[in-house]
Amino acid sequence: MYTVVRSQRGLINLDDVIDIISESPNEQIYYENEILKVILFGRPDLPVCQYKKLVYEYGMTLRQKDLHGRRLFIRMVSLLETQQGL
Repeated sequence: MYTVVRSQRGLINLDDVIDIISESPNEQIYYENEILKVILFGRPDLPVCQYKKLVYEYGMTLRQKDLHGRRLFIRMVSLLETQQGL
């Protein structure tokens, strides 16, 4: 299992999506995804528009049968929409 130590300053942090990742039969797929690494563990100072671009890039990489990945994508989009509404 992965031990995560990171700042909570980012728009989307691991705590926001860990429940979806942990339900996956193969969590490692998500922790190794390069786009998700940037979103979840990368630069917390990115503006909303760059996070949004990264989230949609992640969505484009999903396979049709990846239900956990799709749930993760929807959660991240809703988190960003909430941030924009503030």
